[in-house]
Amino acid sequence: MPGIGNGCIFTTSNKSGKTIWQVEVTVDYGPNGKRIRTRRTAHSLAAAKKLHRKLLAELYAGDLKTKSAETLMDYSLWWVRNVKSLQVRQSTLSDYEDRLRRCVFPHFGNRRLEDIQSRDIQNWLSLLRSSGSATATINGARQVLGAVFSHAVKSGVLAKNQVLLTDRVRRLSDEKTQLQEPWNLEEAKNVLQQAVGSPYDLFLRLALLLGARRGEILGLRWKDIDFTEGFLKINVSLREVRTIREDGSGKTALVIGETKTRNSRRKLAIGNEVLLAFQRHRDLIAATKTAAGNRWAETDQVFVNSIGGLVHPGNFSRGFKQFLQEADCRVIRIHDMRHTAAVLSLASGVRLEAVSQGLGHSRIDITKNVYAPYVQPLITEFSIGLSNYLAPNQQVQVVRPSQILEAAK
Repeated sequence: MPGIGNGCIFTTSNKSGKTIWQVEVTVDYGPNGKRIRTRRTAHSLAAAKKLHRKLLAELYAGDLKTKSAETLMDYSLWWVRNVKSLQVRQSTLSDYEDRLRRCVFPHFGNRRLEDIQSRDIQNWLSLLRSSGSATATINGARQVLGAVFSHAVKSGVLAKNQVLLTDRVRRLSDEKTQLQEPWNLEEAKNVLQQAVGSPYDLFLRLALLLGARRGEILGLRWKDIDFTEGFLKINVSLREVRTIREDGSGKTALVIGETKTRNSRRKLAIGNEVLLAFQRHRDLIAATKTAAGNRWAETDQVFVNSIGGLVHPGNFSRGFKQFLQEADCRVIRIHDMRHTAAVLSLASGVRLEAVSQGLGHSRIDITKNVYAPYVQPLITEFSIGLSNYLAPNQQVQVVRPSQILEAAK
């Protein structure tokens, strides 16, 4: 029986009757002892001999794989449903498949996995950019495609991850971003005052004073709150989970499940401001229950809709935006209130470590990288502190540029 590395060259005819040369090399043996071979085509004997040497060199280098007719779409969907389904949450799984279907499959879906080269991927990235896709969308799609290729390499389907031979797309300097400027101190105080007694009263205080995420607040249960000791536990999160059917269509459901990360599970102290908001919220829920009558569904949820059911996050966000507009407050996203909480707490002198723990970040460098650049007192403390250290006899004070201009007149 021919051993691994043995090969042969033979002639055959293509569909048009033209003679071609086939190069065949034994790559490995299967569990049943059957040879696993790879076969390539050449159009002359000289080319066939050259190809034979090349295949043997790749085999001994560990780069030669058997050819597969499997398309990128088939392999990717198998990877999502049979590999990643054992590793990530359903929401993440749906996000992977959604990115593949929207951005990757229209370009590569019907192509064989091994036929996709780095130049093809680079052209695809350029096409996405020229079509107006956001940088985050492009890089997100590239990341998922790279994960598919990485698994294909690990499982022996591909010799190289062609995605690694391309670079992430850089964000354009004038590109719009969803991130909005956090509220300053006066804006935050004004919004809190405007919200008293409204359906967004308690929500705003949990977001601005505790830095909780939207899903963490809407998923809050009365049993998570200890009014005697003055603590609130964040153990779960409400999210919209979208599942993808076999035909590519999606179905969305509201699910109360795990928090974003393990570090997101935390216990936060609540002061009088939040306690009073809880009391007003209870009164609001009691009035809503009375209005609902026998349609009311009793649950342990703190935030409920008009008949006691779970609050749809998307509908809540739209209502919140309308509230801000009617209250003549600057509109920012709900998640930007979390940024506001972080920036204002750092500006007030709260230690970076405490802010990181309060926000439920897994690493302190996340807090530092995201929020520290927004906090001017930290930057001022650096420059003024260093100046005073180097020139102790000439203590530097913070001087406004307008004061310098006045003195120069």
